[in-house]
Amino acid sequence: MVIDYVKHSLYIVDTSTGAKQMKPADKSPELAQLLDNLSTLVYGRVRRDVIAKDTCVSCGRAATTFKDNISRKEYTLSGMCQLCQDKLFG
Repeated sequence: MVIDYVKHSLYIVDTSTGAKQMKPADKSPELAQLLDNLSTLVYGRVRRDVIAKDTCVSCGRAATTFKDNISRKEYTLSGMCQLCQDKLFG
């Protein structure tokens, strides 16, 4: 398996299969760890892990459909699906 990782892309692509996987937004290691610790404390899920699995950090459901690119980018930041983003942000 070969992974094509583009720094500013929202996806990691397996070049052998073409499968795309969302990737967490680039953050400093310290901030990424802080967010993972916080999401584990609040939701019982690790932010980076749920993003890699296309699930929601808040509700645990699939996070694969977003209403626009801003919401998709927000998912890479927060790990929240569209429904949970709508509940939080209105």
